[in-house]
Amino acid sequence: MVDDDPMIRRLACRILRGRFEIHLASDGPSALALAERVPFHVAVLDVHMPGCSGVEVARRLLRLPRRPAVLLVSSIFSGACDMAELDIPEGVFACLGKPYDPRSLRDLVSRALAHANPLSAPKRQRLPHPQGDGHEDEHEDNYYQ
Repeated sequence: MVDDDPMIRRLACRILRGRFEIHLASDGPSALALAERVPFHVAVLDVHMPGCSGVEVARRLLRLPRRPAVLLVSSIFSGACDMAELDIPEGVFACLGKPYDPRSLRDLVSRALAHANPLSAPKRQRLPHPQGDGHEDEHEDNYYQ
């Protein structure tokens, strides 16, 4: 999950934890560095981030040998928008509008995971946060399972 807004990262973490393994990043460069260290099946990317947009991060992730299913998230998807004008790269699994319904995010991530990994692993259990300090949104590469 990549979003420059700490509240959105925190919210997404609450929505998805317990069902999925989650790594958080606050910007595009951090997300790309994380992708080099940790293989993952689904990337949820905010479109509008400073420095490196979610669209650019998607392009780079989709060039990886083991490319994840990419979900782009933005308020521009809530209304009419010209996908060609945004230059959404081929291979993006789906786009989700903000604000999103928690069930919509969970369902879309589940479908993306099934698409990226048809033989998905058995249901995982939630592990405690490795830092254990209760400030999950402040750590660059937070981890939940």
